[in-house]
Amino acid sequence: MCGLSINNRGTVNSAVIRYIKEQIASAKLEPGQEIPSQRELASRLKVNSNTVQRHIR
Repeated sequence: MCGLSINNRGTVNSAVIRYIKEQIASAKLEPGQEIPSQRELASRLKVNSNTVQRHIR
């Protein structure tokens, strides 16, 4: 798991995108594979699931 230090909305958006890119780069997410669920991302990033929902739309 990785926790985030959140200061503003831009930081959350960047962190969600960065996390997904890191998962792809490390081959934990492969082409065509679905990204983790909203709840799973929220848990991994240690943020509220509503926060993740706003940033993955």
